[in-house]
Amino acid sequence: MNFQIFTAHLKQKKGVESFHLLSPYQRHADSPRLTEDGETLVFFDNPIGAFDGTLVPGAQSVSRRLMKLNLEQGIAAAEQAAENGILEIDIADMIVDQVRVPVMMHDGNQFNGLYPKLPLPDRCFSSDHIFYVTFYEGASTRMAAIDINTKQVNTLLLRLTNY
Repeated sequence: MNFQIFTAHLKQKKGVESFHLLSPYQRHADSPRLTEDGETLVFFDNPIGAFDGTLVPGAQSVSRRLMKLNLEQGIAAAEQAAENGILEIDIADMIVDQVRVPVMMHDGNQFNGLYPKLPLPDRCFSSDHIFYVTFYEGASTRMAAIDINTKQVNTLLLRLTNY
């Protein structure tokens, strides 16, 4: 199943008046979350794949991109595109790219990319711009604090114990 992020204008008793995609058509969008102020939409995305002729959300063994979109600008751009007969927009800003080869982070730790533990909690922000996500890294579980404005990623290893 392929997921997209969209906006729809609903009219009472008439149903959907208009429908606009806010995420690229050929990409899988997942786990959208709004910042505390409701102005920015943050979501994961990855390429769409095909399996037996059916579109699927892409390889689960690849990391995901973390994207952000100013909601007001996204809706305006989607409506303008629709007036021109265009189904989708692709104006979201990439916060964390898909990692194909491990990279060294600013703190000297290796980063293999985001493999988020889904579903995300409803609240993922400690403020309007720090996004928290738990993700898998091999057999380990890590947490990342990602500044969606500066794009700085800080990770820590979670040690789970049974009591």
